[in-house]
Amino acid sequence: RLQREQRGRHPLSIKSGHGINIFPSSAAVMARIRDRSQRRNLEKIVFGIDSFEDVFPSGSLLRSDTIVIDGPTNTFKSILALGFVSQREAMELPVTAKVGLYVGTRDAIEKAKELIYKYGFYSEGRLGEDRQHVDFVDIATGFVQPGYIINKIDDYYVHYQRRGIVVSRIVIDDIVSWEQACPFVESDETFGETLVNYLRTHAAVPLLVLNSAQQR
Repeated sequence: RLQREQRGRHPLSIKSGHGINIFPSSAAVMARIRDRSQRRNLEKIVFGIDSFEDVFPSGSLLRSDTIVIDGPTNTFKSILALGFVSQREAMELPVTAKVGLYVGTRDAIEKAKELIYKYGFYSEGRLGEDRQHVDFVDIATGFVQPGYIINKIDDYYVHYQRRGIVVSRIVIDDIVSWEQACPFVESDETFGETLVNYLRTHAAVPLLVLNSAQQR
């Protein structure tokens, strides 16, 4: 055909039994969610770590807030994020009907799985009285399309919605490293804004973890 094939993951995939799956651009995602209402919920929430409540006293955080934790490496950002995402919500639902999502690259996910047990958010496979189950969303790196990342997060929302389970909180871990590990994401200037706007169209409270030492 005398044309060079696109490197890495293409903006679509073909799977047996599933057909063609399109990975839309950030601009396409933004256009799709533009008409969705941005949630505005004044319900007060608890962060999830007792010592952190001294910084943000009860009532300081609302369900409609987007929370950002920023700081250099080794300043316990991931531990704060795990405490947040595993905090059981005060919704009038059984604990099995709620879940938190922790989204990150494979290295970040492996580290988070170790920390969630080390710091007692899970104890011998059991949840504490004020904790909920956390599912880990492993984001591939390399030549992946920005739309692939948003589609993968959306698949988890749909998966739990079909099972009648509410995603109450979601953590996006070390988003700056995504840009460094994914050239297509780095070149997409609208990806960050699109991701935040997408998260805000769902009921889950989002928390984004940044690493100021890595920022350009």
